[in-house]
Amino acid sequence: MSFIQKLRQYKIGNNLVLFDFIGTTIIAFIFSIYTKIPFVLVIVVFFILGEMMHYWFQIPSNTMKYLGIY
Repeated sequence: MSFIQKLRQYKIGNNLVLFDFIGTTIIAFIFSIYTKIPFVLVIVVFFILGEMMHYWFQIPSNTMKYLGIY
């Protein structure tokens, strides 16, 4: 098991990967500070981009399963 897989084993709620959520939030916060774009807008766009990347690389996510895409 790789280091990233070990970090991704911790989940909250309905299988929300804690590492992914915290990482996306931190990166979105830093991005919003440097670009002066509102944090809420950045975090929404980053989560949408994350789902698009899951789709492009054919990695199932709970959102895609919920929407019936995967």
